[in-house]
Amino acid sequence: MRANLRSLGASRLDSGLWFAYSLPSIPNAREETLAITGGPHMRRSSLKGLLAMVCLAGLVVGCSKSDSRQPVVEIYVDGTATAGGDGSLLTPFQTLQDGVAAARNRVDSQQGIRVVVRIAALPAGERYSIDPATPLLIDRPMELRGSGTMDTDGSNLPTGISADETLVEAVPALGSDQTLIEIAADDVAIKGLTISAGGASGGGFASLFVRESERFLVQGNLFVGEPAVAIQTVASSGLVFFNRIEDAGCGICLVGGAVSAFVQVTNNRVSDSSAGGLEALGRAELPGTRLSGFATGNLVAQVFENDFHGAIPGVGTQGFSYGVRVAMARDSRWTVPGFDPSVVVRGSVSIRIDENLLRDNYYGISIDAGTPSAADPRSYSGALDIGTVDNDFVDSTASMLVSFTRSSRAADPTDSNWKYTENASVDLLAVRTNQSDIWIDHPDADGGGPLGNSLRFNSLAVDAPLRTVPDPLP
Repeated sequence: MRANLRSLGASRLDSGLWFAYSLPSIPNAREETLAITGGPHMRRSSLKGLLAMVCLAGLVVGCSKSDSRQPVVEIYVDGTATAGGDGSLLTPFQTLQDGVAAARNRVDSQQGIRVVVRIAALPAGERYSIDPATPLLIDRPMELRGSGTMDTDGSNLPTGISADETLVEAVPALGSDQTLIEIAADDVAIKGLTISAGGASGGGFASLFVRESERFLVQGNLFVGEPAVAIQTVASSGLVFFNRIEDAGCGICLVGGAVSAFVQVTNNRVSDSSAGGLEALGRAELPGTRLSGFATGNLVAQVFENDFHGAIPGVGTQGFSYGVRVAMARDSRWTVPGFDPSVVVRGSVSIRIDENLLRDNYYGISIDAGTPSAADPRSYSGALDIGTVDNDFVDSTASMLVSFTRSSRAADPTDSNWKYTENASVDLLAVRTNQSDIWIDHPDADGGGPLGNSLRFNSLAVDAPLRTVPDPLP
């Protein structure tokens, strides 16, 4: 199927259409679309049906809101050009910032157009620099199209950009709570760039931050420079496709919103991540002022045919590193005064994880509560509905962990920094991994009254208390 996806999409993805698969040519598209409400219950459809489902849901740039018949306005950027250009092919802008500013002005002044910012490759050793103190803000519909050509391997997964690299780099390197490129509009596409955090060594917030965006597309990019997070989405819906990510803390981190966000992640390769390849969170209170107000978050995601492999071959970080992590809620502001102890922090995720290569991680898939800090007076809850079929857990210590607290406490019951959720549910559906091969941490109480959590495995209840996590960990 990887070969089919690549061959079907290649001509159109590179032709100037944002992701314009033609709906009339897809039979039974309507029936496939209805399956989107099934979350992990649904079976995987044919490629055409899957693409139709995404397009009809209005989740990908070009499928429903963008029309290939719209006039295309192209704005050119070339870092080797003379300063003072007008963005034309003959006299391009010299900086990426000028190109994006011109695109913003064209969108505001002329309705019914599609704006593509074409970014020229640079000679080896040169770059388009962005100061993280003033990140590149994409707050209008547009496409940033670099010149980079992504190489593939025999599995048709990305291996890196070898020709016409278009390097966009943080100068200086990303610092605390900083991002390099921020998407804050609908119908935005980022394609063919090499995006570097500048050697942040796990610092910063994210190389690419997508917030409250509909129908975004991140395709064919290379992420380097050791960011804390390469791609972070919050309260957004769209597609992350055919990207290569190296040496991040977390490669792709998805967070829901007050209204359900839907993200499809397919045919990406993430390697040497210190934490993991992909994290799916129902809700997160992120550092600083970034969308931290809602008490309940919801995320729907499909994670198909990716390669997520870990930092330490064959071992991973003991008790933590993961190929995919699914969690209810994360909060980095536990000591902020004024938290109302009557508030329940809830995060819900409905996710399908199929046909991924989850190798060299400690956990192939980690399913847990997130970060329910013992210092937080609020209680944590939520619902995780997870379907997982035909994943390869080669050289991962454990195929799957299921816990109602942070994974580090599941690994070490004496870790008192984290508490357990209350009245939360984890429902594992269409799981072909044997229950005996899953490490489970499912107590009935945590030093007080009953927790009331619920665990189901392929529609059968798993009663508490149950702990099958090895002690000590291997």
